[in-house]
Amino acid sequence: MKMHLVGILTILLITDTEILGHSSQERLMPEWDQKFVSTPDGLLNGTFYAPTLINPEGDPRQCVYTFLAGSRQHVELIFTSFGLRGKPPDGSAVGELPACVHEYMDIYSEIRSENTTKLIETPFGGRFCGPIPPRRRVSLYQGIALSFFTDKNVTVPSVFSGIYRFINASEYEVGTPAPNTPCSFTIHAEAKRTGNILSPTYPGTYPKNLICNYQFIGKPGQRVRLEFRDFDLFFSGPQYVHARPNFFQIFKILL
Repeated sequence: MKMHLVGILTILLITDTEILGHSSQERLMPEWDQKFVSTPDGLLNGTFYAPTLINPEGDPRQCVYTFLAGSRQHVELIFTSFGLRGKPPDGSAVGELPACVHEYMDIYSEIRSENTTKLIETPFGGRFCGPIPPRRRVSLYQGIALSFFTDKNVTVPSVFSGIYRFINASEYEVGTPAPNTPCSFTIHAEAKRTGNILSPTYPGTYPKNLICNYQFIGKPGQRVRLEFRDFDLFFSGPQYVHARPNFFQIFKILL
């Protein structure tokens, strides 16, 4: 979601969509893990591929790809190819059994820092399989982790691939941040008369259970104008009757 801002106006964005399950698969072979870390003199982008695995017995194998940005950065991931066995869990909505069983990828896009050691303690971002790649991801904090599971006899790099970028976090900091929240800000006309507002993981998929507040405070005699350039909230649909809707509210406050 991208906006352009030109009284007091408050915006509230709430997401609560939870469709996919949480993986509790134990780590088996951590030597296949890969880590991509931003450094002051390092590259800001690169590519990643599926591992090469020879597994004649068909034993379960799991590897984790971790992407860690710098203190003033976020991570952006874009998949360029994706071909995991099975059908995505959404197949159950049309009478098919979920089939992300023998090969799948779990995504965690809310890794706070390099000190995070257990993915099960971080919010789960979805499980994916089949031919359709996950949508673009931008980390809410400093990191993203991909957990790839397979029991296939042979895995080659073309199973999935993508590009990563370490991007500047300042464009998401649109005003004075509220304490203990990732995406709530107060924007004062004295400090910033015009500018752009981005939701915290734009243009990537946003995480569930996210509440963002943006409050615009103008000078006496001023009004606040908002112009939406891009707006995309997930609609759960009738098959997800237990999921609360994602919604966006605008409150106008007169002094």
